[in-house]
Amino acid sequence: MKISEGKKKDLILEYIIERERGNQPKSASSEEIKNDVLPNSSIEEITILLKEIEMHNPELVKFYFGITTTYSTKIIFAQPFLKKGGFEKLEKEEIKQNRKNTFDFNVSKFQYYTFWPIFIFAFIGFGFSVSNFIKDQKNQENTEKQKQRIDKMESELTKLHTSISNRKNLDSLRNSKVSTKKIDKEE
Repeated sequence: MKISEGKKKDLILEYIIERERGNQPKSASSEEIKNDVLPNSSIEEITILLKEIEMHNPELVKFYFGITTTYSTKIIFAQPFLKKGGFEKLEKEEIKQNRKNTFDFNVSKFQYYTFWPIFIFAFIGFGFSVSNFIKDQKNQENTEKQKQRIDKMESELTKLHTSISNRKNLDSLRNSKVSTKKIDKEE
């Protein structure tokens, strides 16, 4: 089973706190940490982990880094730090942040590559809608003119129709039915 770096750092801090709690507080060396806590890790790896712990927050634990071994010298704020989740919590938050950053990167990359085609497509659509609007306005003007022509023609037709019907009525008043029959027989 592979242990994460955050878990390794938390195990080291717990071990150092345990060693300091006894009746006779003892400092923990990197060799003791290797033997008791992380038997599968090398001394160099443990030294790197200890340096990372100190670099993260110098107030957690003070270390003395010798040529061959490393010793913890004093524990300051390690216990409250572990109660808040320790390095494992920080590692999970970092993984979560990395995933979020990857997702944000992919979304911004997608936006970058799709912005101009979508913008051009929208601009063409805008042009079509403006031209359709102008055509509709012209069609409305043409239909209004056509309606006016039709109304004018209808009024002329009604005038013509009334004049024709008036003529018929005039003819019918002048000629009687009898006289029109005689004219028809003569022809």
